[in-house]
Amino acid sequence: MPSYDMSRDRFRLSHQHVAVLGQLHDGEQVIEELTAARDELIAVGLVSEQGELSPVLNDLVTALAKPVIVVDIEMTGPHGITTHGVLIGEEAVFSFEEWPGFGESEYTRIEPRTLVFELARLVGLRDRTTGDPAGGITTVESTMKPVDDVFTGLAQLPEGAVSSQADLVKAADDILKTSAGDLPEDVRTLFAGLIVGMRSSWRMTVAWPGTENGAAGTKVSAFAVWDCDTLGHWLRELPAEPIMEGQITPQSPLRLVRTSAKDLWEKIADTLPNGDEIRSADN
Repeated sequence: MPSYDMSRDRFRLSHQHVAVLGQLHDGEQVIEELTAARDELIAVGLVSEQGELSPVLNDLVTALAKPVIVVDIEMTGPHGITTHGVLIGEEAVFSFEEWPGFGESEYTRIEPRTLVFELARLVGLRDRTTGDPAGGITTVESTMKPVDDVFTGLAQLPEGAVSSQADLVKAADDILKTSAGDLPEDVRTLFAGLIVGMRSSWRMTVAWPGTENGAAGTKVSAFAVWDCDTLGHWLRELPAEPIMEGQITPQSPLRLVRTSAKDLWEKIADTLPNGDEIRSADN
């Protein structure tokens, strides 16, 4: 059920609710599949019986309909895939974050100067490492196949086969002896630890209107990270973002490079376009 909190400029909406708002904003008839979502919006007063949008939605709907910059974050973790991000409009900036299992996202108005802080919060960026847990190793190179093999192999272990994190790493390492046996032992063991110790993997994609060779188009900047908890953050340089659906295969090269929370903070800032890049879209 949609809801809103005007004291904090925040709205809780599903993808269906957002689709309804988009159709009404564009003066279109709400399609039959979305009538239930429309009725829920009417019930809470965000849409009138005549299909008019409440004034409280003006800034959010404008940012949804005509964003200047869109930041999308796809996060994969224990609860599956969730989508978060930021919509930067001409008049207002809204962050949005999905709650796992509910199919709804919370849209909250934020101050533009807090943008990097907000993006860091959305990906849960913090340093959990102590000392040098990677043993001085800064790069792991393989293919995507060993990662799939580890997840598949661990899922097939009989119940009670592992009783601790150390057992889990050992089981993953045994799988990698076959799947990635060409790796040095210390790198292979670290690789096993990274896979089973991953809190989340996330991809941040920034899109904005720009020009390419004098023609108007959409510019994109993106990167991906493995958050491996006490083993630190690892920038996934290969496969390189942005990635199209179906582009990654088991044979795709994988390169992980250890990085710090501080460096990722700077990378988030660098991934955002500067004012000149945005203005070039109007030339």
